[in-house]
Amino acid sequence: MKPIYGLVIFSLLIAGCEKIYEEPKDSVIEGIEAIDQLNSSISILPVIEHINSRFSQEGMDILVKQKLETELNAEILWIDSVFGNNEEVALNIELMGNNRIFPNDYTGEMEITVKRNYLELGSEVSVQISNTNPLTIDDDKDESYALRGSIEIQRTLTNTIEVDLQGLSIVSESDSYEWVSGENIPGVINDIINVSGDGTLKDENKIEFSWDITTPLTWNIEPYCTRYFTSGVLLVKDDERYNINFDPFENGACNDIVKITKAGKSYEINLAD
Repeated sequence: MKPIYGLVIFSLLIAGCEKIYEEPKDSVIEGIEAIDQLNSSISILPVIEHINSRFSQEGMDILVKQKLETELNAEILWIDSVFGNNEEVALNIELMGNNRIFPNDYTGEMEITVKRNYLELGSEVSVQISNTNPLTIDDDKDESYALRGSIEIQRTLTNTIEVDLQGLSIVSESDSYEWVSGENIPGVINDIINVSGDGTLKDENKIEFSWDITTPLTWNIEPYCTRYFTSGVLLVKDDERYNINFDPFENGACNDIVKITKAGKSYEINLAD
């Protein structure tokens, strides 16, 4: 992505005049929790995208299957591996952790059903996460999230998918979250996922916060990039309003630094700390 130099220079001049507060993360903890919840709920999408794209581009071949199993440290079982007249392909995938591609670590089991070739317009994908072996995501901060339920994906344009997360729930060590609304997330496939939209999340105590993506969030799913978004702006609202900028330096870098603005004060936060 080519930088827009004029915009970068202007942004740097403004940033130089802005006071950045270095107060503890507790000042903006709700905003950080909102990032983790939203991020963890879609962090399995690059894995699903990687599996579907590889089989669609290279065919349902035993060598492709073996390569995927090595990359993801997974066992892949073909339930049905032949595309016919609008027929389905079904895969059972058990992830065993220590994958070689993605920064997060994944364990658990899911069944992926693909109707029509994944790269064709109108293709539909259904992901059902195992009830007995749910997907567990361990991040680089030693935090763990479990995903339960289902994810629905449909290709609406040649390079665009729409993701429905309303059947998904997120469980962390202390809380459980489920989607209430805002389940449709358009995303550009392959190396970049762009996320837009708004919605509401609700925890086990029925406390809700709403989120609104005011500038589309960009997620670079290249290996070894940050597990967070690399650009975009997220507005989170509960009793407070948090404006979260994932690219405070306007360079789209693969780092973990965000700028959170609350009540007129801005805080630079390293999410990896």
